[in-house]
Amino acid sequence: PSCQANAREHWLAARERELLPVPYFHVVFTVPEILNDLALYCPEVFYAALLRAAGNTLLDVGRSKLKALLGCLTILHTWGQNLSLHPHVHCVVPGGGFSLDGKQWIFARNPAYLLPVKVLRRRFRTLLCSYLREAERKGKFARLPKTILPHAAIEGAWAQEWIAYVKQPFGGPRQVLRYLARYTHRVAISNSRIISFSDNKVIFRWRDYADSSRSKLMVLEATEFVRRFLMH
Repeated sequence: PSCQANAREHWLAARERELLPVPYFHVVFTVPEILNDLALYCPEVFYAALLRAAGNTLLDVGRSKLKALLGCLTILHTWGQNLSLHPHVHCVVPGGGFSLDGKQWIFARNPAYLLPVKVLRRRFRTLLCSYLREAERKGKFARLPKTILPHAAIEGAWAQEWIAYVKQPFGGPRQVLRYLARYTHRVAISNSRIISFSDNKVIFRWRDYADSSRSKLMVLEATEFVRRFLMH
Protein backbone atom coordinates (compact mmCIF):
# COMPACT_ATOMS: atom_id res chain seq x y z
CA PRO A 1 0.00 0.00 0.00
CA SER A 2 2.82 2.47 0.78
CA CYS A 3 4.41 1.83 -2.64
CA GLN A 4 1.00 2.35 -4.25
CA ALA A 5 0.52 5.62 -2.37
CA ASN A 6 4.00 6.81 -3.34
CA ALA A 7 3.36 6.01 -7.01
CA ARG A 8 0.05 7.87 -6.84
CA GLU A 9 1.65 10.95 -5.28
CA HIS A 10 4.44 10.87 -7.88
CA TRP A 11 1.85 10.73 -10.70
CA LEU A 12 -0.13 13.54 -9.09
CA ALA A 13 2.93 15.77 -8.67
CA ALA A 14 3.91 15.21 -12.31
CA ARG A 15 0.43 16.11 -13.54
CA GLU A 16 0.25 19.20 -11.30
CA ARG A 17 3.49 20.50 -12.83
CA GLU A 18 1.76 20.40 -16.22
CA LEU A 19 -1.12 22.64 -15.15
CA LEU A 20 -1.51 26.03 -16.83
CA PRO A 21 -2.66 29.23 -15.06
CA VAL A 22 -6.17 28.98 -16.55
CA PRO A 23 -9.54 27.60 -15.40
CA TYR A 24 -9.96 23.84 -15.88
CA PHE A 25 -13.02 21.71 -16.55
CA HIS A 26 -13.94 18.14 -15.68
CA VAL A 27 -15.51 16.35 -18.68
CA VAL A 28 -16.94 12.82 -18.52
CA PHE A 29 -18.00 10.65 -21.48
CA THR A 30 -20.12 7.53 -20.85
CA VAL A 31 -21.19 4.81 -23.30
CA PRO A 32 -24.54 2.96 -23.48
CA GLU A 33 -24.72 -0.39 -21.71
CA ILE A 34 -25.45 -2.16 -25.00
CA LEU A 35 -21.74 -1.79 -25.87
CA ASN A 36 -20.52 -3.54 -22.72
CA ASP A 37 -20.04 -6.92 -24.41
CA LEU A 38 -17.61 -5.37 -26.90
CA ALA A 39 -15.62 -3.96 -23.99
CA LEU A 40 -15.72 -7.23 -22.07
CA TYR A 41 -14.58 -9.57 -24.87
CA CYS A 42 -12.38 -7.21 -26.90
CA PRO A 43 -11.09 -4.63 -24.38
CA GLU A 44 -7.96 -3.62 -26.29
CA VAL A 45 -10.08 -2.75 -29.35
CA PHE A 46 -12.95 -1.10 -27.51
CA TYR A 47 -10.95 0.99 -25.04
CA ALA A 48 -8.54 2.24 -27.71
CA ALA A 49 -11.57 3.43 -29.70
CA LEU A 50 -13.18 4.90 -26.58
CA LEU A 51 -10.15 7.01 -25.60
CA ARG A 52 -9.54 8.06 -29.20
CA ALA A 53 -13.18 9.17 -29.55
CA ALA A 54 -13.12 11.14 -26.28
CA GLY A 55 -9.93 13.02 -27.20
CA ASN A 56 -10.97 13.74 -30.77
CA THR A 57 -14.42 14.90 -29.63
CA LEU A 58 -12.81 17.62 -27.52
CA LEU A 59 -10.45 18.56 -30.35
CA ASP A 60 -13.24 18.71 -32.95
CA VAL A 61 -15.74 20.67 -30.86
CA GLY A 62 -12.99 22.98 -29.58
CA ARG A 63 -12.04 23.80 -33.16
CA SER A 64 -15.63 24.39 -34.26
CA LYS A 65 -16.93 26.30 -31.22
CA LEU A 66 -13.88 28.05 -29.76
CA LYS A 67 -11.69 28.17 -32.88
CA ALA A 68 -9.00 26.76 -30.61
CA LEU A 69 -6.86 23.64 -30.27
CA LEU A 70 -7.69 22.15 -26.87
CA GLY A 71 -5.55 19.78 -24.84
CA CYS A 72 -6.75 17.20 -22.33
CA LEU A 73 -5.74 14.50 -19.89
CA THR A 74 -7.93 11.39 -20.21
CA ILE A 75 -8.36 8.60 -17.68
CA LEU A 76 -10.23 5.35 -18.41
CA HIS A 77 -12.55 4.14 -15.65
CA THR A 78 -14.33 0.80 -16.14
CA TRP A 79 -16.32 0.14 -12.97
CA GLY A 80 -19.34 1.44 -11.13
CA GLN A 81 -19.74 1.45 -7.35
CA ASN A 82 -21.32 -2.02 -7.40
CA LEU A 83 -18.39 -3.38 -9.50
CA SER A 84 -20.56 -3.67 -12.60
CA LEU A 85 -18.99 -2.92 -15.98
CA HIS A 86 -19.42 0.80 -16.58
CA PRO A 87 -16.88 2.13 -19.12
CA HIS A 88 -16.41 5.89 -19.09
CA VAL A 89 -13.66 8.44 -19.58
CA HIS A 90 -12.73 11.30 -17.27
CA CYS A 91 -11.03 14.28 -18.92
CA VAL A 92 -9.29 17.29 -17.38
CA VAL A 93 -9.51 20.10 -19.94
CA PRO A 94 -8.08 23.64 -19.79
CA GLY A 95 -10.52 26.48 -20.39
CA GLY A 96 -9.05 27.44 -23.73
CA GLY A 97 -6.38 26.50 -26.23
CA PHE A 98 -4.04 27.74 -28.90
CA SER A 99 -5.49 29.48 -31.94
CA LEU A 100 -5.72 27.39 -35.08
CA ASP A 101 -2.54 29.04 -36.41
CA GLY A 102 -0.78 28.37 -33.09
CA LYS A 103 0.12 32.02 -32.50
CA GLN A 104 -2.04 32.98 -29.52
CA TRP A 105 -3.99 31.59 -26.60
CA ILE A 106 -7.79 31.72 -26.85
CA PHE A 107 -9.67 31.63 -23.55
CA ALA A 108 -13.11 30.08 -23.16
CA ARG A 109 -15.61 32.90 -23.46
CA ASN A 110 -17.09 32.15 -20.04
CA PRO A 111 -14.92 30.83 -17.15
CA ALA A 112 -17.90 28.74 -16.00
CA TYR A 113 -18.72 27.30 -19.44
CA LEU A 114 -16.51 25.33 -21.82
CA LEU A 115 -18.42 23.69 -24.66
CA PRO A 116 -22.08 22.77 -25.39
CA VAL A 117 -22.84 19.39 -23.83
CA LYS A 118 -25.34 18.34 -26.51
CA VAL A 119 -22.75 18.92 -29.24
CA LEU A 120 -20.10 17.02 -27.26
CA ARG A 121 -22.20 13.94 -26.65
CA ARG A 122 -23.43 13.72 -30.24
CA ARG A 123 -19.94 14.17 -31.67
CA PHE A 124 -18.67 11.53 -29.23
CA ARG A 125 -21.41 9.14 -30.37
CA THR A 126 -20.57 9.76 -34.04
CA LEU A 127 -16.85 9.21 -33.57
CA LEU A 128 -17.00 6.14 -31.34
CA CYS A 129 -19.59 4.39 -33.51
CA SER A 130 -17.48 5.21 -36.58
CA TYR A 131 -14.35 3.72 -34.97
CA LEU A 132 -16.25 0.62 -33.85
CA ARG A 133 -17.75 0.10 -37.33
CA GLU A 134 -14.23 0.36 -38.76
CA ALA A 135 -13.00 -2.23 -36.24
CA GLU A 136 -15.88 -4.54 -37.22
CA ARG A 137 -15.03 -4.23 -40.92
CA LYS A 138 -11.43 -5.21 -40.12
CA GLY A 139 -12.58 -8.28 -38.19
CA LYS A 140 -11.30 -7.06 -34.82
CA PHE A 141 -14.31 -8.41 -32.91
CA ALA A 142 -13.62 -12.04 -33.87
CA ARG A 143 -13.39 -13.10 -30.20
CA LEU A 144 -17.02 -12.25 -29.55
CA PRO A 145 -19.32 -15.24 -28.97
CA LYS A 146 -21.43 -16.02 -32.04
CA THR A 147 -24.55 -14.98 -30.12
CA ILE A 148 -23.24 -11.40 -29.82
CA LEU A 149 -23.44 -9.42 -33.05
CA PRO A 150 -21.18 -6.34 -33.01
CA HIS A 151 -23.20 -4.64 -35.76
CA ALA A 152 -26.40 -4.93 -33.70
CA ALA A 153 -24.67 -3.54 -30.60
CA ILE A 154 -23.15 -0.60 -32.46
CA GLU A 155 -26.35 0.34 -34.29
CA GLY A 156 -28.37 -0.12 -31.10
CA ALA A 157 -26.03 2.29 -29.34
CA TRP A 158 -26.22 4.75 -32.25
CA ALA A 159 -30.00 4.92 -31.85
CA GLN A 160 -29.73 6.07 -28.22
CA GLU A 161 -28.99 9.43 -26.62
CA TRP A 162 -25.57 9.32 -24.97
CA ILE A 163 -24.38 10.85 -21.71
CA ALA A 164 -21.68 13.48 -21.27
CA TYR A 165 -21.26 16.26 -18.79
CA VAL A 166 -18.97 19.22 -18.32
CA LYS A 167 -18.46 21.09 -15.09
CA GLN A 168 -15.91 23.49 -13.73
CA PRO A 169 -14.30 21.89 -10.68
CA PHE A 170 -15.29 23.77 -7.53
CA GLY A 171 -11.82 23.46 -5.99
CA GLY A 172 -9.84 24.03 -9.19
CA PRO A 173 -7.93 21.57 -11.39
CA ARG A 174 -5.98 20.03 -8.51
CA GLN A 175 -9.24 18.79 -7.00
CA VAL A 176 -10.05 16.86 -10.19
CA LEU A 177 -6.50 15.51 -10.44
CA ARG A 178 -6.71 14.21 -6.87
CA TYR A 179 -10.08 12.64 -7.66
CA LEU A 180 -8.63 10.90 -10.72
CA ALA A 181 -5.48 9.84 -8.84
CA ARG A 182 -7.69 7.63 -6.67
CA TYR A 183 -8.37 5.51 -9.78
CA THR A 184 -5.01 5.53 -11.55
CA HIS A 185 -3.24 3.50 -8.86
CA ARG A 186 -6.06 1.46 -7.29
CA VAL A 187 -8.12 -1.61 -8.03
CA ALA A 188 -11.90 -1.65 -8.39
CA ILE A 189 -12.72 -1.81 -4.67
CA SER A 190 -10.79 -0.97 -1.51
CA ASN A 191 -10.66 -3.28 1.51
CA SER A 192 -12.39 -0.66 3.63
CA ARG A 193 -15.62 -1.09 1.62
CA ILE A 194 -15.79 -4.85 2.25
CA ILE A 195 -17.89 -5.49 5.35
CA SER A 196 -17.75 -9.27 5.65
CA PHE A 197 -17.21 -12.62 3.93
CA SER A 198 -19.11 -15.61 5.34
CA ASP A 199 -21.29 -18.45 4.08
CA ASN A 200 -19.76 -17.94 0.64
CA LYS A 201 -21.19 -14.41 0.45
CA VAL A 202 -19.47 -11.03 0.29
CA ILE A 203 -21.10 -7.93 1.75
CA PHE A 204 -19.72 -4.54 0.74
CA ARG A 205 -20.69 -0.89 0.81
CA TRP A 206 -21.57 0.97 -2.36
CA ARG A 207 -22.96 4.38 -3.25
CA ASP A 208 -26.11 4.46 -5.39
CA TYR A 209 -25.77 7.58 -7.53
CA ALA A 210 -29.19 6.94 -9.07
CA ASP A 211 -30.72 7.24 -5.58
CA SER A 212 -29.32 10.56 -4.35
CA SER A 213 -25.87 8.96 -3.75
CA ARG A 214 -27.17 6.98 -0.79
CA SER A 215 -24.76 4.52 0.81
CA LYS A 216 -26.08 0.95 0.64
CA LEU A 217 -24.96 -2.62 1.27
CA MET A 218 -24.72 -5.21 -1.49
CA VAL A 219 -24.65 -8.97 -0.95
CA LEU A 220 -23.04 -11.12 -3.67
CA GLU A 221 -22.12 -14.76 -3.96
CA ALA A 222 -18.35 -15.03 -3.71
CA THR A 223 -18.01 -16.26 -7.29
CA GLU A 224 -20.06 -13.32 -8.58
CA PHE A 225 -17.98 -10.89 -6.53
CA VAL A 226 -14.77 -12.33 -7.99
CA ARG A 227 -16.24 -12.27 -11.52
CA ARG A 228 -17.11 -8.59 -11.24
CA PHE A 229 -13.74 -7.75 -9.70
CA LEU A 230 -11.79 -9.49 -12.48
CA MET A 231 -13.59 -7.53 -15.19
CA HIS A 232 -11.53 -4.52 -14.17
